[in-house]
Order: sequence, then structure tokens, then C-alpha cells
Amino acid sequence: MTLQNVRLFEQVNTVQQQWEYTFDSIVIQFWFTMGQGRILRSNQRLSHLLGVKAWLVGRSVTELLPGKNSPYKICPYCEGLAGEGDDPDPWLQGYFLSSTPRLPIQADANWGRCTS
Repeated sequence: MTLQNVRLFEQVNTVQQQWEYTFDSIVIQFWFTMGQGRILRSNQRLSHLLGVKAWLVGRSVTELLPGKNSPYKICPYCEGLAGEGDDPDPWLQGYFLSSTPRLPIQADANWGRCTS
């Protein structure tokens, strides 16, 4: 039984590393937020565009994207304030794509997703 647990742990660890590598390899900035705009996961491209080398998980979008370009409450992308997909992104380089569906992660909680 212990050997099976070790193998299962190794498999889960390998899949997790592959997922993280894939996520960080995406060439567009990408992040997931929850509730009040706290970042749950982000990729390296977002850190690069923001010029931030520190860990972004747990930080708020308002802390990372000052409201200088347009006032917003939690996240300019989630609130639809960043323009249309063909417009230049007002906070980050290039153009943006924002997706804000509700994702049922747990039976008692809905987590939002916002990508830029």
C-alpha cells in the first residue's frame, strides 16, 4: 500500500509540474482571480509585463494595476472597463482578451476567472 501511495504521489507531482510549465509557457498574460480581485494564479508573462519579480498570488489586481487609466473597483477587465478586444490594452502592452465566467470550483463557492 505504501509503494502505491508513493507512485500515486509521484504521478500527481509530475502532472502538476507539467501543468505549471504549460501555464507559464503561455505567451499572453494570464491570471485567475477570486472574489475581491485577489490573484489565485498568474503566469510569468504577467509578471514580466508588470515588471514584478515577486510572487503575485494573493495580491490584489488594484495593487498591480493602478486606476490611473480608468477608475475601477476590483478588476478593470472583469468590470468591462478595458475597452474592446481590438483596442490597445490600457494597462498592459498589446491587446487584451477578458473572460469572466463563473466557475463552480466548490459546491458552496463560485470563483471568478479573469484573464487579460
